[in-house]
Amino acid sequence: TLGVAGVLLQGPSEFTLVSSSLLMWGVYFGLSNPALDADFANSTSSGTRSSLYTFQSMTVFFASGLGPLVNAILFDTTISDTWTLPELRIVMLVGLSLNIIPVLLTSFL
Repeated sequence: TLGVAGVLLQGPSEFTLVSSSLLMWGVYFGLSNPALDADFANSTSSGTRSSLYTFQSMTVFFASGLGPLVNAILFDTTISDTWTLPELRIVMLVGLSLNIIPVLLTSFL
């Protein structure tokens, strides 16, 4: 814990920026997800709601497993077994780039 405290006290390092970005992402997701679920429930009829919730759950489950799989492939094929900031930056950029797909799908569908 002293190492983490030392990193945090040095100023806005890359670790601090990434950590605060992930914190903001989590807060946004936590605040917006209940509202999105309510809108989703209100926009479907009672008869089809169960199958649509099942499809939604399967999609979220698949996407949750896809992220670690992509990271494992990245580390195995291109990055090797090192954990320096440049290698981790690649992993973060690939993950964030893949987030563009659902954003575009929900924006234009």
